[in-house]
Amino acid sequence: MWEVLKKFNEYLAKRDTSSPRFRRYMAGKVNNRKLAYVTLRREAGDVVLGKDGYIHVTDDGRLRVICGMDAVFDGAVDETKIAEFLSLDGAVIEGDDAVSGEHRTVLAHYLYYRK
Repeated sequence: MWEVLKKFNEYLAKRDTSSPRFRRYMAGKVNNRKLAYVTLRREAGDVVLGKDGYIHVTDDGRLRVICGMDAVFDGAVDETKIAEFLSLDGAVIEGDDAVSGEHRTVLAHYLYYRK
């Protein structure tokens, strides 16, 4: 019976998108993904921040988007919203950025490998 309750609790936790547990789940899902390019969403349009990067989640609970040798986004996992594109070839990352010091929305486009 406890297994059923545990699985039900996991099911509910995955559905509450504002919970820290769901945000950690999504951070684990996008961790170590290679990126083709990263854009910054603005009202006037998207601006390319960098190319050829990756997403990294550190042990101390930070989510970093790195392009080249520079971090273009750095935020706490529990405070950062992550949502994958419906096509699953990228993710929208929104939160307080330690690099720029402001609240930003970054679009990370995954690198596509032909199978």
